[in-house]
Amino acid sequence: MSSATDSRPTRTSILIVEDFPLLRSNVMQWLQIRFPECLIRGVGSAEEALAHTRVSRTDIVLMDIDLPGMNGLEAVAQMKALSPETAVVISSSRDRATSPRNFSVR
Repeated sequence: MSSATDSRPTRTSILIVEDFPLLRSNVMQWLQIRFPECLIRGVGSAEEALAHTRVSRTDIVLMDIDLPGMNGLEAVAQMKALSPETAVVISSSRDRATSPRNFSVR
């Protein structure tokens, strides 16, 4: 059990949000090999990512834009409202012709 006076460093927490299970698994495995000191988790939807953010500290989120249900951009806006200190990297396989042109997440 950890306490406020515990001097152990907190592990960096990374959340992968990707609806394709194989891709999510591969990214998680690669990150775990590359950054063994990090806590790597994965979810398949924006809703799951938001639920995770409500109960667990997340330092870094790798967010896919094209998700079933709520899209990644909507999820990031809500996630940043819940946890402004969380860093977010957004990924997409969309080409420039179909990508949203005007969006901003702070």
